[in-house]
Amino acid sequence: MKLSGRDAISYCKRPDPKHKATLIFGPDIGYVSSLKDQLVSARLSGMAHDTEIVDLAPDELRRDPLKLDEALQSQGLFASQRLVIVQNVTDTLSKSVIPSLTRVEENESFLILTAGQLTARSTLRKAFEGNSNTVSLQTFEAQVDRDTILPILRSVNESLSISDGDLESLVQVARAMDYAAFLKSMEIVAVYAAEHSEPITMHEILKLLPLDRDAEIDAVVGTVADGNAEEIGPTLRRLAGSGVTPVSVLIALQRHFRMLFMIVASGGNLAAVKPPMWGSRRDSVQRQLNRWSAGRLETANTLLLETDASVRSSGRPPEFALIERCALRLAMMAKRS
Repeated sequence: MKLSGRDAISYCKRPDPKHKATLIFGPDIGYVSSLKDQLVSARLSGMAHDTEIVDLAPDELRRDPLKLDEALQSQGLFASQRLVIVQNVTDTLSKSVIPSLTRVEENESFLILTAGQLTARSTLRKAFEGNSNTVSLQTFEAQVDRDTILPILRSVNESLSISDGDLESLVQVARAMDYAAFLKSMEIVAVYAAEHSEPITMHEILKLLPLDRDAEIDAVVGTVADGNAEEIGPTLRRLAGSGVTPVSVLIALQRHFRMLFMIVASGGNLAAVKPPMWGSRRDSVQRQLNRWSAGRLETANTLLLETDASVRSSGRPPEFALIERCALRLAMMAKRS
């Protein structure tokens, strides 16, 4: 059996007990790992209280192809069931994994495998998709929006308070972060907020997040394309303080607005973008396309080229003030009806 996207996400919360083995794979390893955690929790709730969890490393299976069979069949001193987990597998382990799938129904154990991106010709995918007792779950980019961030924060701190504007800024930053790192960061934010009676601010949150300059740059690019002019100044000053150069921001803006223009020029076909976009990033770009016509994008790209020429011809180190003026003009263009 095979499921993808939202169906795969739902399955991890409510797995079918008849499926004895599950393969979760996708381009975002952090997201795959978080879904694996959900599936493990859901499986354990339906298994015996004395279930034993066994983690095997891929290298163990390479050294000993029978290791997985032994883990699935052996019983602990007290455990009546086993949940065996192997993370970050590849097709090179097919000869160790696939024989075990034919025997997994013979015992009380469950098997969960995780992997990165697998092609449609993957032998592992085919094995899990073609067996009635197994399931293949294909994931894409993590879905990160206001409705997913708030429950994560409040799962640690029920009384957490954050303004709507700061929450939207946090969404932009989160979409550019590794999903696993984001989840860990949100736990830290929630614990920090528990010690304060006032609503936590974006400034405080950012001090708690791990420094990821690429994520910060992507966040400010999204802020500009969405037309959130009031957030540009503080964000650029924060970038400057962390050592990001004005040229890095300018290059990121040029790359993003060229991409938007290419999509509009191709009739709004998001499939024209390579590599393909999924999930929240796709939704964000689609929202931006609703704001930007071909003519307005042409003007935006011209403005970016003029700014680039000014930076290169000034004879002085580029200043964030020049980039800020350009970003503000772009954001005001996006806000026009």
